[in-house]
Amino acid sequence: MLLGSKEQQQALSPSVRIQDIVVVAPTYLYYTQHSGEVNQSQAEANVAGQHEISTSLSPLIGDRYTSAEKTADTRFYRPVEEVDSASAAIPRIMATIQPLVDRACLEHEKVIDPNTITRLVTNEFMFFTKVPFELAEFDDLQAKIFELAEKTPKNIHLILSSFAVFTPGSVTEETKKIMNVVVYIECGPEPILNFCAKQSSSFLDPKYPYFLSGKERMFDYINSINDRLAFAGVMIDGKEYPYSYNNVFYVKQKAAFPFTLA
Repeated sequence: MLLGSKEQQQALSPSVRIQDIVVVAPTYLYYTQHSGEVNQSQAEANVAGQHEISTSLSPLIGDRYTSAEKTADTRFYRPVEEVDSASAAIPRIMATIQPLVDRACLEHEKVIDPNTITRLVTNEFMFFTKVPFELAEFDDLQAKIFELAEKTPKNIHLILSSFAVFTPGSVTEETKKIMNVVVYIECGPEPILNFCAKQSSSFLDPKYPYFLSGKERMFDYINSINDRLAFAGVMIDGKEYPYSYNNVFYVKQKAAFPFTLA
């Protein structure tokens, strides 16, 4: 949905183009371009083309932490380094994201229309780690991603999915749960970050065990019906970016009027 006065819309290009670089499997990168006419109420997109690009990517979660039903591509999964905390996986996560952002930049350089947004979209299980992030660890990771986004041109957006993040709580009182977090980032000198906690979990999501009274149990994922996000958001350079169940974002192109994007 595009927002702006009639005069603004008439003064700018009547169309918005969104080209997606989508990581749909651990070993493949897909490049898809969408375009369409837009108005105040909707933006209709048609697939203009798709190109397969080989890559050596793999998710960060190992076979033994992945249910057999998760994906038809389980043969591509490989174990991560044996680590005791998610923060130990941050260097590998950044090493995974950097070349993807580089690819997005290369594709964006081919763009002539200033109303084109290039989005990097990872597959849903890309960033599940062996151990969920504690909130402070997740802050550290997002600060590094923020620095990368600052150096990335405007009109390049990153949709990074998904991260397992612990909520505050007690294991012994069974109040500690897991958020399934997707990060939407508008790059540029002043990046804009949105942190979307999925409203409900899927049976495909990895199960994280813990032990209580000598018995193995599984951490619950939060859901929008029973769990409020009543705790601090991601803190980067003293600024708070709240967690939200909202998956509709208000974004702005470098050379056009704002619009909402779901």
